[in-house]
Amino acid sequence: MRRLVLFACLATAVPALAQQYESESRVISGGEAQSAQTYDAEIALKQAKGNPYAEAMILRDLAAKAQSEGNDKAAAQFLKQALSKKALSGFAAKEMQKELAVMLAAAEDYPAVIRELAPILASEKEPSPALQLVLGGAYAQTGRFREALPLIEAALKETRDPPHDWYALAAAAAAGLKRHADAVRYIEKALAAAPQQLAYWQQLASYQIARKDPAGALAAMDLAFRMGLLEGAEDRMRFAQLFFANGVPFEAASLLQDGLQSGALTRSPDTLEMLAAAWVAAREHLLAIPALEDAAAATGKASLYLQLGQLQFDRGDWDGASRALKIALRKGAGRHAGAAHMMLGVTLYQQQDFSGARQAFSAASEFKSSADSAAQWIAYLDSGLARENAVRMAAARPQDAGEISGRFQGARVQAGRGDAAATRGPRASSGFTPVGAERPGNADGRIPAWTGGLDEDDWPAGFAVGQRLSDPFPGDRPLYEITADNWREHEADLSMGHRAMFQKYPDYRMPVFESRRSVAYPQAIYDATQANRGRAKLLGSDALTGAKLGFPFPSPGNGVEVMWNHRVRYRGDAMVFNTRQVLVLQDGTMSEQFRQTERVLYRYANIADPIDLSRDNVLLYYLTNFSGSGNMGFTALVHESANQMERERSIWVIPPGVSKMFRIPPVGYDNPFPGSGGVAFVDMVDMYNGAFDRYDWKILGKRNVLLPYNAYRLNDGKMANADLLQPKFMTPDNARYELHRVWLVEANERGGKRHSFGARRFYLDEDSWNIVLVENYDRKGQLWRFQEGHLTPMYDRKWTNTMPVVTYDLKDGRYFINRMTNDDAWPKVDPERMDEREFNPAAVKNKYSR
Repeated sequence: MRRLVLFACLATAVPALAQQYESESRVISGGEAQSAQTYDAEIALKQAKGNPYAEAMILRDLAAKAQSEGNDKAAAQFLKQALSKKALSGFAAKEMQKELAVMLAAAEDYPAVIRELAPILASEKEPSPALQLVLGGAYAQTGRFREALPLIEAALKETRDPPHDWYALAAAAAAGLKRHADAVRYIEKALAAAPQQLAYWQQLASYQIARKDPAGALAAMDLAFRMGLLEGAEDRMRFAQLFFANGVPFEAASLLQDGLQSGALTRSPDTLEMLAAAWVAAREHLLAIPALEDAAAATGKASLYLQLGQLQFDRGDWDGASRALKIALRKGAGRHAGAAHMMLGVTLYQQQDFSGARQAFSAASEFKSSADSAAQWIAYLDSGLARENAVRMAAARPQDAGEISGRFQGARVQAGRGDAAATRGPRASSGFTPVGAERPGNADGRIPAWTGGLDEDDWPAGFAVGQRLSDPFPGDRPLYEITADNWREHEADLSMGHRAMFQKYPDYRMPVFESRRSVAYPQAIYDATQANRGRAKLLGSDALTGAKLGFPFPSPGNGVEVMWNHRVRYRGDAMVFNTRQVLVLQDGTMSEQFRQTERVLYRYANIADPIDLSRDNVLLYYLTNFSGSGNMGFTALVHESANQMERERSIWVIPPGVSKMFRIPPVGYDNPFPGSGGVAFVDMVDMYNGAFDRYDWKILGKRNVLLPYNAYRLNDGKMANADLLQPKFMTPDNARYELHRVWLVEANERGGKRHSFGARRFYLDEDSWNIVLVENYDRKGQLWRFQEGHLTPMYDRKWTNTMPVVTYDLKDGRYFINRMTNDDAWPKVDPERMDEREFNPAAVKNKYSR
């Protein structure tokens, strides 16, 4: 941390020793007075030997001399010697200790400042504000921000017109506590007093970034530019680095690109390389590729050509990929050479250069990391099938293009062959899980590495497949609890929805537990996901093709691809759910608990019988029935299609008390969900379902966020559904929140389309691709409804879902909760005798109509 305490501000608190040395006379033993011009303290110290009081005073003079020469460390040592004489009165010794603390602070010995000054200030009823600031600064420098900030705030409160750097110190301490809103408030006060301080503008931008307000950071930067503080390219680069280092690479790249286009920045190799790195980190692959091309040409670095080849490989641009990979290998790809040869081999195979492909795979076989895969490819190429399959694949590859939202300046990009949504290849890095999550933990260790999720060895004692799940972590207790009193200390870890809950409800709380990456999927899903890298694509936002069984986009290039991973995630081959739902009004009044029965036959993510999307345009068959007070109620049948450009979702309904079945137009979007009192819409089921065409979808990046996770205690049957319910919000008892990485996707209403929610923000768990939190905004930009799904990994069958799910209406105080499991039988996975025939409309009518 840079030095925070500005000691020029302390002159009013403790007389400057250097000034006294220049202006005062000293009286030593014998009564002889010496002027400051002729007085030699070192000689006087020898003469005073044996007189402790005189020695102490002369040592203080030596300290003053050392300070005047800029040697704060020596000054502190002289004052320590003076105090060790124990010749001063209590008051004098105390004042000298204060001087010593100031010298120690100037010498940047902050632990010693705390040892000297903390006992003194604790004993004083009205401590000096400036000394409070010195002690607060020492605490801040040693990372003890919780002790630092009260002292600094007290000093500010007790001082009329405090210096601007005191506010800057308060801002730094507040930021250390992750109270970023307070940090912004304090640094803005510092700027009001000293607007020409560039460092304060940099701090303001940094705090705005930390509070997830990149727009505010850009505004601060713009003001600094307007004031003439950021005229040079060096300053622009510094701000771009600030954005990049604080996890907002899109803004960093935008700033650099604007500078290059306007001429404010020169096209130097360093600038081009940083621009490319920022676009790559922002996952803006369409913008990253030309930047990488420029950076690679300017620097000649093999690593940049390799990265360029990887992105072009991911896009299915085989010509561009092969050129870049050949250059990378010629320049020396280092430890990535085996992977580069493998990618080059696949690229040449796609171009039907079978001889070149075999040479590339032969080169890859020389590396231990790629030898096995290369041998399999060589055997395949040597067989009679390779040439035939390659020709057939090329002939069958779709050439259509579909429109998918891009991020840059709200533009849209075409997603067809050769674009970001096209085919993907294997990664050169092993730092990812089989479904595309980051395998390592985070930097501070609060998120652990993924080691495979829960397996049979982790099951609770006596547990058997098919039973109601019990908590595999029974000994876990909350690490801490977030409340309305301390939530700002944890603001950086909270979604906007949870921040809104704390602001609206003073008694809301979140128990936070150790993070456990317990999600696992069957090996077939892992294998299929990797295979999808070379074939999955979108023909349009609602048309998936080329994918089979697994997650289609383990390394997504845009927001729609992220959402498709949620839509088709594995949940067993078939499922029977019996759950309850209820609407809770602001005063605690509850609607009748409706029982919902759901029968689902998954056709896409079906391990036993995976479909071919090129022949079968269906994702799943879904049948649901609502009942209450023992009477049969509303029934709906849905056939969900994979390519809605060819065939839209098909829906039939049997209204309550009606003996007929009706085929209705495809519904979804913001049509009210039955029994929710209008709090939930149809497209909020399963956190989000249905078409993507009413929004532009943007990846905002990845974040570390507190999520409701490992919700076994909410579903173990030890509590009734009624125990979850109370006014205002679901009871936090037995809830569990953990810090996890999420994909953050923003949906903004597309021009010409309308939805009750003008914008939405989705938080998807990286390990499961489940949407866990959703923030839904009204058309004026106000947060309106907040969805919270409690993620529960089903360790016996290796799938994951959210249950219960709570939707909070932040305007009228109601909430709707569904997928409550405790009062009904545990969900049945892969039940026997479920096939497509029971989802025939005639069969449903015969069974459910009255």
